[in-house]
Amino acid sequence: MRGLCVDLGTGSTWVCSLPGGATVCEPSVVTVDTEDGIIIDAGSISKEAIGKTPESLMAIKPLSGGVIADYSAAEGMVKMLVKKALNRTVLTGVTALVTTPSNATQMERRAAAETVKNLGVSTAYTIPGSMAAALGAGVNVLTPTGNMVVDIGAGTADSAVIALGTIATGNCIKEAGDSMDAAIVSYVKRKYNVIIGENTAEKMKIELGCALPKAKNELKKYKGRDISTGLPREIALYSEEIRLVVADIIKKIIDSVIITLEKTPPELLSDVMEAGIILTGGCSNLYGIEELFTQKTGFKTKVAESPSGCTIRGAQKVISDKKLKKLLKITD
Repeated sequence: MRGLCVDLGTGSTWVCSLPGGATVCEPSVVTVDTEDGIIIDAGSISKEAIGKTPESLMAIKPLSGGVIADYSAAEGMVKMLVKKALNRTVLTGVTALVTTPSNATQMERRAAAETVKNLGVSTAYTIPGSMAAALGAGVNVLTPTGNMVVDIGAGTADSAVIALGTIATGNCIKEAGDSMDAAIVSYVKRKYNVIIGENTAEKMKIELGCALPKAKNELKKYKGRDISTGLPREIALYSEEIRLVVADIIKKIIDSVIITLEKTPPELLSDVMEAGIILTGGCSNLYGIEELFTQKTGFKTKVAESPSGCTIRGAQKVISDKKLKKLLKITD
């Protein structure tokens, strides 16, 4: 095995080994024993446990806004996911690559790289997530032609115009999928007097969320806890309700993209106008989002194939291709 790629995301973390290794994608959540601080699980089971754990256990998210909020939890999570992917946790002599937000500080990049150091890797590099996402979407980032990618994940919306292997202009904001989930929780509490958990809010976003009105105003039922009685209660929500709830966050993301475009040099802007904007990340799956981007920016917009996996695919390309080595950032 030559390399290990880790896409350390707020919502999900991807782990992949090269060449020909297994790929694992799990929610970025860990279950911690509150008495001794030991991490006992990481991934999908831990996510399902959010809001359900006894006092002796706690389900937490190690990342917030795209960067590490709890280092020990992040390190433990990566170790567990590597074991799921490779059935081992000692990777002596392996080169590791970890993704970070494009606006991450040197300290934040170092913290991300440190999550793989105890696995025994020989060298740990980092790469901006937007750069990796562009590569994963099929963009040749080494040419002088400008290309724009907008990576909308759980913790950040990262927009970048890329040319000659560098981010010419970019903007990264902490308004993305998690912000949408929080807005949905707040709306349901205010409108229906019902408390729902973040997992239920995320389910509402996935099932009903949209950037433009749907042809049919879909209706689905969900369960929560009535604030007045403390008892379970079922409520029904329409897709148009969820669209209006997340509209302000989508507007902030688009405004951030427009700021990036305004800062882009004229020659590169001309390239972007011709090639269009590419959307990656999980929130790119929202119904109507590419059409709304086209309307608001004036640039044709398309969603990359399998947008959620673009960043890890791009990281794999960097590890595998010597020509792309210049994109790596050493953190030793």
